[in-house]
Amino acid sequence: MKKLIVLLCLACVVPAHAGVVIGDWEGNTDGWVDRPTSLSIDDPSLMPSKYDYSTYGATLGSQSIRVTQLGQNASLKLQLTPAQKLDFMASDILSIDMSVAADTLGVGGYAKIVDLVINNGGTGPGWTVLDWDANLSFWGGSSARTETFEIDYSSIKASIDPASYIQIILITNGSRATSPDATAADFNFDNAQLLVPEPATMVLLGLGGLMLRRRK
Repeated sequence: MKKLIVLLCLACVVPAHAGVVIGDWEGNTDGWVDRPTSLSIDDPSLMPSKYDYSTYGATLGSQSIRVTQLGQNASLKLQLTPAQKLDFMASDILSIDMSVAADTLGVGGYAKIVDLVINNGGTGPGWTVLDWDANLSFWGGSSARTETFEIDYSSIKASIDPASYIQIILITNGSRATSPDATAADFNFDNAQLLVPEPATMVLLGLGGLMLRRRK
């Protein structure tokens, strides 16, 4: 008489993510440029009048990049390196920390990322706008705040041509109403990351392997 005993191996998949940093702005540009002019953000014509490094709002390291330009004239652009393109294609989410100072004047306003634009050449889709609207409003007496904003760009990955250039563009917008205080319009970015799915972590819940035993 033969008896077959089968022991199943049970496992569960635990998703995990690791961030690939594409902007920490530790006193350097990390390759980011001013989109309207294509000049490096630390160009003397742009810094400190339009951008500046700051210790305020630093969530990764000791510095952040401060945007002091009102309106949508301070859009930031990064052309990905070959290594960053691989990270981009392996990722689904762009994450960034944004900080605003306290409003001590009571006039109110806002600081926001209006859109994320992915610009891709070759056979890619070209200029693709993803509505983001990462918004930090401020008002009389509002406190200093930092928030992490994330946008999922996975829906366009299938059309991206990784053999051509890939540009990430953040369309920013800032308003301080009629306030004469320039700091009311300032907002800071730090810790820009591509969130990359890691290989699944396998957790063994049952006995390993498939065991076959015959008994006479």
